[in-house]
Amino acid sequence: MLLTKKFWKDVFIGTAFIFAFMGFAYYFLAIFSFLDPVGEALQDMQITDQVFSNPSFRDRPTPEDRVTVVNFGRRGRAEIAQMINVVNKYNPKVIGIDTFFSSLKEDSLSDLLLADALSRVENLVLGTQFMEPGDDEDDPYFYYLRRSHPLFNDHAVEAHVVLSAETAGTAQEEFKVVRQFFTKMQYKDTINNVVIEQQAFGVKLAEFLDPDAAREFMERTNEEEIINYRGNVFDINNLDKSKFFVIDWMDVLDDNFDPGLITDNVVIFGMVGEYIGEPYYTEDKFFTPMNDKYAGRADEDMFGVVIHANIVSMVLNRDYIERMSDFSGIIVAIILCMINVVMFTLIYRKLPLWYDGLTKLIQLLQLILILFAIVMAFDLYSLELELTLSIIAIALAGDSLEVLYGVGYNIFDSKKRKLLFTTRQ
Repeated sequence: MLLTKKFWKDVFIGTAFIFAFMGFAYYFLAIFSFLDPVGEALQDMQITDQVFSNPSFRDRPTPEDRVTVVNFGRRGRAEIAQMINVVNKYNPKVIGIDTFFSSLKEDSLSDLLLADALSRVENLVLGTQFMEPGDDEDDPYFYYLRRSHPLFNDHAVEAHVVLSAETAGTAQEEFKVVRQFFTKMQYKDTINNVVIEQQAFGVKLAEFLDPDAAREFMERTNEEEIINYRGNVFDINNLDKSKFFVIDWMDVLDDNFDPGLITDNVVIFGMVGEYIGEPYYTEDKFFTPMNDKYAGRADEDMFGVVIHANIVSMVLNRDYIERMSDFSGIIVAIILCMINVVMFTLIYRKLPLWYDGLTKLIQLLQLILILFAIVMAFDLYSLELELTLSIIAIALAGDSLEVLYGVGYNIFDSKKRKLLFTTRQ
């Protein structure tokens, strides 16, 4: 039977029917998503998050001793200037500032002190924020660029601090997880008709410490890269995930820290709460795959400045995450779908009484194996498999074929169509 033209015709028709149904569901049934509160809670969950959050996976990396975070809390510009001067005297390789000094203050003295401190830094990177993306999907430009006042950035290199969740226009309370970032972004000045392109903040910082590593990273030419998280800042309650050294603002002002944390290192100034360890501060704090809450996350777990530190570390260590292409995902989905159609067609014709039970069992086993393969590929080979389409195709195969063979084919057969309206006595 396997060699008959009719059998293979049924296989190809069955595969096409399954993909056609998926397309229908995607475009026409999405309007009913509001009826699925569980789906809403889990919509930003990925099985690969387990690799970062579950200690059963991955050998935990050693602390990153080339990147140091400095928490400036809610200090004013005069105190930030003082902190920069203290740090700068220990000769960091580069200082990055993950905030904006967009306008001048009424206290002009504090502005002058900050500008003077920044001008003394040999290698300085100031963050910018690209906003207002073009309406057209084919438009790669952003049309508003938030940056520091010229008084502060005259001696600085600029790099964007935008993370994917921010660019999508989502709010933190919407449970969006930062998994990737834009390697570079473009701002179009429509008045002067010029385009400004900037690298990601973390990549630009890494470039000062290891230009070859940064160049190799950019040669990958990916518009977005998955962040291979190393860990968080020091937390006495979670030492396993404490991979970055952080110095609090009061220790910097008192010059109370090991200079070895600064000398020849990447130093990033940013917000890590009013003080290190403050439990309620959520400004510039995000959800990441390292969150202990796997689904329905309750609390943001990582400050933006620490996410940038993870990006710097990933670039310096050349420790990237590869991603299976969408095209490869489609090909794999088609192949797996056809294999299932062959199996289920045989069962439908040879073992019709067993069809429902056997197909459900085969589908369940396949889905478990696929999820296992996704996690292990991510864990062992830092490879993100794009098998979402395969999972959906397999999940729909059994019932879809039953509809096709039991309804679709019969409705075009006049004799069987008559039986639909015949009541057996």
